[in-house]
Amino acid sequence: MDDTFTIVAAETMDVVVILGQLLGQLVIQEEQMRAQLRAQGEEMRTYAGMVRDLVQAIQMSGLKISLPAPHLVSPLTSEPPRSADTQ
Repeated sequence: MDDTFTIVAAETMDVVVILGQLLGQLVIQEEQMRAQLRAQGEEMRTYAGMVRDLVQAIQMSGLKISLPAPHLVSPLTSEPPRSADTQ
């Protein structure tokens, strides 16, 4: 019975070690993802500033830019389209 306890205790310690290693890897991945998100956020702030500066320059120049109207898609329905009623 003493041998069984020793085996179970050793296997439990192996599992604990493996879980600790996995946790360590997850912490490293989380830190890498946070760093990547910070870098992407900084990049987005840079682009937003550039767009803001461009819009201000266009407004100050008096240049008028016409943008096409967006194409509005009709809502999807489960019924097929019907021809116009001419009666």
